[in-house]
Amino acid sequence: MRIPPDGRSRRVVFAHPQDYGRSAQRTRLRWHRARRLEPQNGAYAFGLAHAVYAANLAEHNLRFQAVNDEVLALLSEAVAKEPYNGVYRWVYSRFLLLAGRWDAALAQEQRAIALAPRRLEYRRSMAETCENLGRLQLALAEYRACADLSPFDPELRLAIARVLVALKEPEAARLEYEKVLRLAPDDPIARSYLERHPRPDAQHVF
Repeated sequence: MRIPPDGRSRRVVFAHPQDYGRSAQRTRLRWHRARRLEPQNGAYAFGLAHAVYAANLAEHNLRFQAVNDEVLALLSEAVAKEPYNGVYRWVYSRFLLLAGRWDAALAQEQRAIALAPRRLEYRRSMAETCENLGRLQLALAEYRACADLSPFDPELRLAIARVLVALKEPEAARLEYEKVLRLAPDDPIARSYLERHPRPDAQHVF
């Protein structure tokens, strides 16, 4: 993940962790120093969280093992210092998911959406989280909101159809799969579903 430009201090650029692969520990120290100099700036806690994660990742080589309590505490600190920064909340939610804290991640996603309701990646993340938690009605609402923002994305229509199947709404699911084929005529999932569940009043709809 890349850290968005802060726009308020050159130290953010100086400490940008582009050299994770070469010197993760050195980058981590840079963020520590910057955070000590400006303790109220959430960007430094945010950057330090990424540096700690990168150092852990170099050691463990597995993303979920690289997310420890220190990383989550630093991201929580960044969010507390800049509560109206939707990017911080969304990134925090992604790390919470890696740590297996699904409900906490969902709460951060909801707050990020409240700050920026038209950010597709926030809504898509929340829809996926809700689906994984089994909150299918909420997942369906979020996937539909995503489809309103990106109406020509067949993956979103597939997700809507998948949730409708799980909700045991085959007719509505078939309509969504038909929309998928209009956007992506060769999609195997939609084609297979429509072949197995044809319309009773028509032989071909695509």
